[in-house]
Amino acid sequence: MQKRILSFVLLFLTITVANGQEKKWEPMVSLSMGGYGGGDSGITFKAGIGLGYRLSQLWSIVPGVEFIAAGELGESFDETDNEDKGGYVFLHIPLQMQYHCQLLEDSKQDLIIGIGPSLNFTIDNNKYWYDHELYNSPFLRKDFAERAAVLDGKDKIKRFNIGIQPSVMYQFNHVRLGFDANFGLLNLNKKYAVSTKKRYFFHIWSTFTYRF
Repeated sequence: MQKRILSFVLLFLTITVANGQEKKWEPMVSLSMGGYGGGDSGITFKAGIGLGYRLSQLWSIVPGVEFIAAGELGESFDETDNEDKGGYVFLHIPLQMQYHCQLLEDSKQDLIIGIGPSLNFTIDNNKYWYDHELYNSPFLRKDFAERAAVLDGKDKIKRFNIGIQPSVMYQFNHVRLGFDANFGLLNLNKKYAVSTKKRYFFHIWSTFTYRF
């Protein structure tokens, strides 16, 4: 019995070592800056960590956890001076399959093309805001005043979104520089949204990544 257990342990270690020679974990951190649109627009920042797993010399899979901060918006409720205040913060969970194209033989320079799904959770939601003195004014239309009072302080978008995240990166040694994006697939408008236009957020960043 002990011999069988020892044989099993030795076999497991052999397989692990063999796989370890072909596959490699690559922890990484990234910082990004860019813009976003899709019903709203503004500046967006992204920071996070990833854990690459080399399936082969050409392919890797990279899950990650990131935070996205989108700047203040300026959508008006009507033709008045009222506007919503604030921005958004998202918890962003991408999962990319990446293809590594070696630019020079025996070099550490790669062109990396990636694509994969992403999950996005709104953890700090932009809200409707209207000046109370303004929407309580007797000079405003009654329907505007009533709707402004109902919407004041309510979240602007839904809490969950699914997206597709492509990327193109140039890698040299431990550094990656390039662009990545995220295209939302779900309409994020609430049922009570001011605008009747559907809102599909998309983000485009220039990205710096460091691999450990």
